[in-house]
Amino acid sequence: MTENDQEPDFPVKIADALESIAGKAQSLTVGKAENAAKWVAAGTIIFFIAIIAVVFILIGVSRIFGEIVGTEVAYAIIGGLFLIAALLLWRMRNPKDDSDA
Repeated sequence: MTENDQEPDFPVKIADALESIAGKAQSLTVGKAENAAKWVAAGTIIFFIAIIAVVFILIGVSRIFGEIVGTEVAYAIIGGLFLIAALLLWRMRNPKDDSDA
């Protein structure tokens, strides 16, 4: 083999090496960002679907409960449950500190 036979192969090897390096850099940066964007989008969609499902479930439970005990009584009981939950959350907003006493 002469030097002329090896020269045409050298630029191809350099181009392949540069393309390989660029591909690795792209997979390390763009690949992770693309994966994160997919998870953020999926999480957002799942969150809103869950919120809608909770609202529909609450409406359904209140209507079924209203048929069983009467509408006014059902509203009073469900309102009382929400009031108790709100009071518990209100109480947890500022935990008591023993050092303040």
